[in-house]
Amino acid sequence: MLHKTTGLADFGFQFLGPICSEYMHSLRDCILENPDSPIVFLAREGYFLKEIYEELTENQLIDNQESVYLLASRTFLFRICIADPFSWEYSCKHKFDGTIDALMSARFGFPHAVTKTIFSNDVLNKTISLPDDYAHLTTIFYKHLDVLNSAVATSRGNYRDYIGSLNVLSGGAPIFVDVGYSGTIQKLLTRLIGKNTLGLYFITTKQGEYSIGKSKATMTPVFKNDVQMGDGYPMLDRSLFLESLLTSPDGQFLDIHKLCNPLLKNEAFKPVYGRVSYAQANSEELSAVFGGVKAAVSHYFRTGVRFSRTDIETLYETFTSSPHMIPCAMRPLFDVDDAISGNKNVNPLQLFGI
Repeated sequence: MLHKTTGLADFGFQFLGPICSEYMHSLRDCILENPDSPIVFLAREGYFLKEIYEELTENQLIDNQESVYLLASRTFLFRICIADPFSWEYSCKHKFDGTIDALMSARFGFPHAVTKTIFSNDVLNKTISLPDDYAHLTTIFYKHLDVLNSAVATSRGNYRDYIGSLNVLSGGAPIFVDVGYSGTIQKLLTRLIGKNTLGLYFITTKQGEYSIGKSKATMTPVFKNDVQMGDGYPMLDRSLFLESLLTSPDGQFLDIHKLCNPLLKNEAFKPVYGRVSYAQANSEELSAVFGGVKAAVSHYFRTGVRFSRTDIETLYETFTSSPHMIPCAMRPLFDVDDAISGNKNVNPLQLFGI
């Protein structure tokens, strides 16, 4: 078991260490430019990135700025924002083929018992293909806005209260820490909190400022901008390797409940999670990997070792294109939840034939 743990840590050191180190250097620069901004590590990718940040602050290798870990997921935000037509641009244009009933479950996380109180059976059984049927689907949503709003009101209110309890709204524009790529979660949160936000990403499909109502969401990449899935850029085309490992021990965030206990001095919240991947169900193995990542990042910060973008891209392509670079102990950890597309978990090793 010790040998296995050492192998997992070594892989984390060699593969994710340089990538996360360069990302943390960019985060440090962003902090220096925005000293009043809280750092918001977005679930789930932000879970271990926050641990790396805390490791660096404890060793005084990076400034200690107020930071929080914020529970968020596209599925949850799509659902609580479903009565806001602004959100449909993000929630209803991803590829999907199936019934509206299946879409409401996979894309928005609605239980069937709830969807059948919103739509008739005729509507639920309609087969659609997104994004082609976007106009048809949103026409249906428009006709049911009031009941959709009622269905998500409690969850939306609980989530607003949860965000308020984390002091995300205090200080300057919050800095959202995430892997990428199109900034959907950042944009929906910007809409929800009504405040300017900054997003620091590994990769962006299009960087810059986005007007979200009266607020602005600014997206900044660390490694690459203006790239789309399928363009041949390995860090995006094979991003499932990153997403497999940069995750929390919990499943997908689906809902949040407010605990009403008069003995509690502060409001308390209970999250609801969905299914877990192998890595999440075996979080001790994931922790071993990130023990190596944290050791690498601290080492590189102390010794002043830096990596160019070309170095990172070459490293990533090498590790994600050869079976000899993935130790046997690591292989089960590459397992990603793809519920948003209506699919089961995806294994990038199988997907890319490695």
